[in-house]
Amino acid sequence: MRLFVRSLLGGFYIGLAMLACLVVRNISPDWGNLLGALVFPIGILLVIYAKGALFTGVAGQFAERKIATRHGDTLAFDGRTFLRWLSDLGISLLGNVIGIAVLALLAQRQIGSIDVRVATPFWQLFGLGILCNIMVFLSLNSKNIPLQYIPIFAFVLLGFAHSIADISLMFWAWQFGWFIVPVLLGNLVGGSLFSLLYQEAAKHDPDCDCDACYDARYDACHCVSFDPWAPWEDPDASDEEYYKDEYDEEDYDGDEEGYNDDGDDEYYDDGDEEDDDEEEYCDPEEIAKKAGRTSEPSF
Repeated sequence: MRLFVRSLLGGFYIGLAMLACLVVRNISPDWGNLLGALVFPIGILLVIYAKGALFTGVAGQFAERKIATRHGDTLAFDGRTFLRWLSDLGISLLGNVIGIAVLALLAQRQIGSIDVRVATPFWQLFGLGILCNIMVFLSLNSKNIPLQYIPIFAFVLLGFAHSIADISLMFWAWQFGWFIVPVLLGNLVGGSLFSLLYQEAAKHDPDCDCDACYDARYDACHCVSFDPWAPWEDPDASDEEYYKDEYDEEDYDGDEEGYNDDGDDEYYDDGDEEDDDEEEYCDPEEIAKKAGRTSEPSF
């Protein structure tokens, strides 16, 4: 029920974003596509920060749910988890459609056309759907608004196909067509396969011995940065490099033993350097804060 309610909200948000996108596109024939690309990402940001859920987001949870896991050379498949994932896909899609339909009935407005989508070949729509959900996955797994905004701006500008946005387009235009099928399939394939590649790129670092750094959701080690847009941090960096990065340079006194905030040589040290390092890198709250994640995915 909770996923269904969040999916209703997600469909409502995307319907609003698509309506705004269609309105600004009519302002200027020359700049309409750019204006629409600037406006539409607001819908995804609402989904992330206002407790929405999308079919495309659930499709990107394939790796997170550990449906297929590799243990050495053996690949294990969890059929029960797979069926639950398929069920959640259906629930989220139904909720998104109903949310869009409610918005369309309330607004009572007809705008836009699906002629371009209808004229596009099946396999091209399928490919555009794959590319679109790769961008959506990157947006939903980024930790700040600019990095969440940019991939959505890019896929709208480039004309990639987002199934929920296209469903909302059909409701606003009051035109319906089977073109949505390859878009749905493309979003499903793009989200699920790219999530596996993303998981593989963030695999647990065998040199990381701290269990608190380990994120079982993604089989990832947070002793290094988990942000896909950020460079990997060097866990073997010297104390001097670490303190220079961690604190302002004007407050760093150059002493490897610690940080000095007042120019004095006094510094509290409990004598256990190894424990201090472990706490600095592996405190779970600090890890979550640095990774920009909460205990619950926003999609």
